[in-house]
Amino acid sequence: MTLFLANPNSFHLATWAQIYGELNMSDLDLATIHGFANTTLEFDSITSVTARPKSLAYVLIGLRLRIAKVAWIHAHGASGYGLAARISGKPYVVTVYGSEVLARHGLLYRRMMRAILRGARAITVTSDVTRDVIARDFAVPKGRIHSFHTGIDTNALDVLEKGVRIEIPGDRKLVFSIRNSSPTYRTQEIIEACTKLVERGYAIDLIVPLGNGDPAYFQALQNRYPQPWIRFIGQRLENREMLAWMQQADVCISYPVTDQVSTSILEALYVGRMVVVGWLDAYTKLLDEVGEDRNLIFARDDGLLQAIETALSGQDRQPSAPIVRAKYSVSKAALHQAKVLELFND
Repeated sequence: MTLFLANPNSFHLATWAQIYGELNMSDLDLATIHGFANTTLEFDSITSVTARPKSLAYVLIGLRLRIAKVAWIHAHGASGYGLAARISGKPYVVTVYGSEVLARHGLLYRRMMRAILRGARAITVTSDVTRDVIARDFAVPKGRIHSFHTGIDTNALDVLEKGVRIEIPGDRKLVFSIRNSSPTYRTQEIIEACTKLVERGYAIDLIVPLGNGDPAYFQALQNRYPQPWIRFIGQRLENREMLAWMQQADVCISYPVTDQVSTSILEALYVGRMVVVGWLDAYTKLLDEVGEDRNLIFARDDGLLQAIETALSGQDRQPSAPIVRAKYSVSKAALHQAKVLELFND
């Protein structure tokens, strides 16, 4: 039995389900503290715990799993579901998100993360930078940390029909913030940069989805920026809907404080969008692989506006789809994960 400790609405989980499907492990069970807001995934069994605050829910679901007949667990997100896996007493692999270890956190949080990460039989990350930080800052042996990208479902992207259609008056350009709305992803900074471009005379529409972001932050942005050219999407979108918006965008932006190599970036590159990203250490490998002459534009902390302007200029760039297809596929990720799972066959 494969037990996921995870948010069923996460795009990350949908990709992992595909990876396990490649390994002929399609019988999935789920333990979660999240509701089913927007997911098409199916599970053989579901264990759900609801409590407030969320930290209590993670503890309670971990305690519940202590008495469950579970051989091993795959926790998605170390600081929440990883804690539940640690409490369960069962062997576990944990997938770590970049903000959990790359951003600044307090002493208590770091001590908790150290216990979770050191207790895992294996850790998966999507960048070598994150792997090195975990090994250095949390004293985890590097051999336990597996760095590989989960890949993108290129088959689904190739046959995707544009299920979401919007009307853009005249020659207006569509700019899409492709990450969750939260301070970590610097959504406000993206809005500010686009606002200045509009003041300069650019005709654009900006799409800002909440995603799995911060609802209070998202609402504050809506209140602060009532301009009609900013379209806030408060409901959670299915991955197909996100991809459909992405395919219609002229420019896609990912501008987080910290990050690994996001699947959303790869998807935007694959469908041929101009993609603006922040200048992060984790992205340097991507730059080496894609190249500076393609549809990937880097923005330093003081250069977001200029980077968006460059992307909007429509200058010819070489497409990245062949490179993304060759290097970032679900099938390749499955080969890496197969090696991880060998640790549970002893």
